[in-house]
Amino acid sequence: IAILIALLLPAVQQAREAARRTQCKNNLKQIGLALHNYVGTHRTFPLETYYGQRADGSYHYSSWIPQILSYFDQAALGNLYDHDSSFWDLNNQDAIEKKLTLFECPSTPGGTQMTPELRMRLSSGWSIDSDRGAFTSDYAGQRGIHSNSHQVYVPGAASGTNLGIFGGGGTGKRFRDILDGTSNTIVVHESAGRSQWIAKDRTTGTFVTNPPEFGGWFDYWAGPCAGWMYGFEDDGVTRYGPNFINSTNKWANPLSFHTGGVQVALADGSVRFLSENMSNLTFIALCTYAGGEVVGEF
Repeated sequence: IAILIALLLPAVQQAREAARRTQCKNNLKQIGLALHNYVGTHRTFPLETYYGQRADGSYHYSSWIPQILSYFDQAALGNLYDHDSSFWDLNNQDAIEKKLTLFECPSTPGGTQMTPELRMRLSSGWSIDSDRGAFTSDYAGQRGIHSNSHQVYVPGAASGTNLGIFGGGGTGKRFRDILDGTSNTIVVHESAGRSQWIAKDRTTGTFVTNPPEFGGWFDYWAGPCAGWMYGFEDDGVTRYGPNFINSTNKWANPLSFHTGGVQVALADGSVRFLSENMSNLTFIALCTYAGGEVVGEF
């Protein structure tokens, strides 16, 4: 019996992971469909970070995810969420404490987490410290590769900071802006395991306790939840380097708990699995929407 169990167990585990990976793929398909429906109404993709100006001249901040709540099965939550307030404001607390199962990859150990507090700091010195929590997301919007530092490791790659669909600029991208082709442009990718900082299959910190360095902005589904990516050295800790996929989930880097790669939603609504061993030049090309690169098979 023990021998039989030993023979069958790997097959059972593989079947379970295959089912989880399929569910993850379905999640990304639904997210892609919601984005398409949003574009159908607003003519543009949502902004990575929504900056709304109040009557007193101040601004409130939110992410692209609250903007699409009404475009999948979360219309009630979309109505609960106050889009005229920042996501960390008290009147949004009930909303951001809700788990979004659509933004949870079933392969993530323990699933998405409720952080014990909201804590974010920027290099400018601006910060948020709150004992209120919020739920995380296993998926992040694609903003592009940060700066040009990666060109040292990936010669010929596109340069610039905001070259992704959620790349800022104050206006949402339109389908006609995607000059590289919708089937060659990543919109959303896995960046799983938050609020733990995962580097090369080990936990080495948390975003909550180290927000300036670890990009605490990107933890929460109601926060920006899209960001720049960096190349890392082989340790998954040291910037800058030649490793992107499954090196770390620091900032908004692509990481999953699937073996061998991550799943991404493309602008045409399809979902693809990208190998962690794929060409960096091809991966960076997929992260731009108008880089002019020629993308082969991937």
